[in-house]
Amino acid sequence: MLNLIFANKKTLLVLGGLTVLQFVCTSSIVAYSLQQESFLQALPFTYWAVGYGLASVLVAFSVLPNTFLAFLGGYFLAFWAIPMMLLSYSLALLMSYYIARQIDGGTFWQSLSQHPRILLAIKQLQAQEAWLVFFARLSPLLPFAVMNQVLYSLQVTKRQYFMGSVMGMFPRMLLLVWAGSTAATLDWQTVNQNPLSFSLQIGFLVFSTIGIFWIIRRVTKEII
Repeated sequence: MLNLIFANKKTLLVLGGLTVLQFVCTSSIVAYSLQQESFLQALPFTYWAVGYGLASVLVAFSVLPNTFLAFLGGYFLAFWAIPMMLLSYSLALLMSYYIARQIDGGTFWQSLSQHPRILLAIKQLQAQEAWLVFFARLSPLLPFAVMNQVLYSLQVTKRQYFMGSVMGMFPRMLLLVWAGSTAATLDWQTVNQNPLSFSLQIGFLVFSTIGIFWIIRRVTKEII
């Protein structure tokens, strides 16, 4: 296990740095949005469309969480944020796939050459890739950047990576757009204080966790 960690230390360091950068970026946008709320409310729809297109770059590099972008869009645009989010998320997915390729560079598969049983398990996971991507994106706990790297490292096909990601993210996106549209302030606590929102988040977590364990159990049966 230590060999795998050292072999992929570059990837782990990059992901750690992006996590810190994401926190700083999100905090800065919250502060700016609160100060410039009237100005942002008055922006034309086309400005928001351009803004979401540019934001997809930040989402792709995991500098800005797509969940926060959905919440922010819900607050300022209500449900008009949904087509914006689909545009931004789709562009971010396409870019993040190639970013993950540049970060990994095939190191992961090379590091598995000395671990045939792990390699066998991963090949079995690839047979369940559609469900794996869906449940991974549905889970509120699995970070976008980490899962981009994991899914690329597992050599998930581009089609399943894109389709499964959109389908898995869509329910959470709807929830966060709705939560943003009902929020009195730009505060994540408003999501947790709403009983319906909280219940749905727990439901996503439980359902996605059960799904991932179901996949792991199937894979385990195949390699034992």
